[in-house]
Amino acid sequence: YFSNTTSSSIEILIDEDEDETEDEADDYDGGSIVDEASISQLSKTFNAPASTYSNREVREMYIEAKALDQEGDREKSKEVLRKLREATPHDMRVVRRLARMEQEDGNISAARGLLQRALRGEPGNAHLLQGLGQLERQAGNDATAMNHFRQAIKANPTFANPYHALGTLEHTHGNIKAALAVIKDGLRKCPQNHRLHHALGDVYLDANMLDFAEESYLEGLQHGPEWSKAFFYTSLSFVSYAKGQVQESRTLLRQSLEINGGMHAQGVIALAQLEEIEGNI
Repeated sequence: YFSNTTSSSIEILIDEDEDETEDEADDYDGGSIVDEASISQLSKTFNAPASTYSNREVREMYIEAKALDQEGDREKSKEVLRKLREATPHDMRVVRRLARMEQEDGNISAARGLLQRALRGEPGNAHLLQGLGQLERQAGNDATAMNHFRQAIKANPTFANPYHALGTLEHTHGNIKAALAVIKDGLRKCPQNHRLHHALGDVYLDANMLDFAEESYLEGLQHGPEWSKAFFYTSLSFVSYAKGQVQESRTLLRQSLEINGGMHAQGVIALAQLEEIEGNI
């Protein structure tokens, strides 16, 4: 059937977007169950030494760094983040953003060094381990990346991102059984995480277990934000096409394009592929 364009590269971008969201709200649990690991992380934050800046100043500086980045002045943005890093050494959000910017600028060693130094101070920080895993994955060091994702899961079993990252990476390598185990484990801890439901559906679809794939996508559709529905409708269209339900597949793809004002390239490409295969040039 026509190509499932939910590729590993798209999954990586989704992971990066989710990590960015974590930077904005470290207390977001992705539909997880709060446990002692989460409470311990909050305790570290509350007990950290006071910053030389007020909370308001820290927030304003962080917003300024983001604005400078969006305006294209990345060096100035990184300069502000470095000042924040010195003033608020326990704010790992700053470390993750600065490391991500260094990585985007091609400074892989600098980004890796930032995360590793921060980890020496907080060896059990799941967000830092997740960030390091993403860096190594993009650098092509998949075995190292997997190890970091596993460490992140161990450090905070209710943090959904490393389950998703590890599961999709196992899937990319064709390890269907391992991918299923990781993603299902993540869903036991984070039962309402739409990204894990979507990843599970992708694995089932690849294994031609179509009913299970459909069930996973429909479940995720119930939990995700509005923008995510476009991805679920597109994936459900792949299931319908594989079942020989061409018109249903077409309908689902058109439905995906009604979300977000039609700004869904994956759905556009898939619909074009479907019509081409069906001879509707």
